[in-house]
Amino acid sequence: MAKGEFIARMDADDISLPTRLQQQYDFLKQNPEIAILGSHFQIVNAAGYGTDCYLMPLKHEALKVMLFFGSPFAHPTVMMRKDEFVKHNLWYREEFKHVEDYDLWSRALLILKGANYDEVLLNYRISNQQIASRFSKIQQQTDEKIKKRLLGMFPLTSAQIDLLYIFFQNGVSLNQVNHFEEICSMLQKLSIINNEIKILNSEVFEQEIAKKTDIILNVYANAKNKLYLKYKQSYFFKFSQLSFKQRAKIWFKQYTPV
Repeated sequence: MAKGEFIARMDADDISLPTRLQQQYDFLKQNPEIAILGSHFQIVNAAGYGTDCYLMPLKHEALKVMLFFGSPFAHPTVMMRKDEFVKHNLWYREEFKHVEDYDLWSRALLILKGANYDEVLLNYRISNQQIASRFSKIQQQTDEKIKKRLLGMFPLTSAQIDLLYIFFQNGVSLNQVNHFEEICSMLQKLSIINNEIKILNSEVFEQEIAKKTDIILNVYANAKNKLYLKYKQSYFFKFSQLSFKQRAKIWFKQYTPV
């Protein structure tokens, strides 16, 4: 129904900063190859007080990699070129209700180019009444469908996709520890396949895998599972961004009796 060249969206309880629309409009006018533009955002609580700022990936290749971990855009920050979405028949889909934005980006970014504006342009309000709070089980199910569909772009078996989904699902679960060595091996295979068929930027992909693995080690490494030693033997350790202090802390945890 929108008639304009661009469609900007936000949610009723969020706050766009005063110059948001002008800045995004100017960016899209100056960068005609970009069809989807989001931004960084700040979390505000129910009382309206700002807390954390979230920095989103900026460049298109980083956004494509981010798809495998979750949505690369904060939904309320997005401005889109309407004609590009109409031309490629890209719409929100009812069957992906409550994560319809993630589903849309997972299809659109394989055809269109996206970016995030390198400034905070929106205050994002957190409350217990949000969709994310009320429909978390449905979201998890549809999130799984999207991630497995993305992994299906690679020549993998359903069992391999199931194993990799353990790694790419939102948050960090104990299952990731239980299958750690097997997942590391499968991720290396995925990296080799990607280098051959070039679906994703290899350097960005490998860095993001290492970043996620760093988080797993920080949370779960202990004397029982010896994750750090297993990680050091893996292909992705050379991309690790753990600081010396973090490595020392993980090493200490690994040799402290449980």
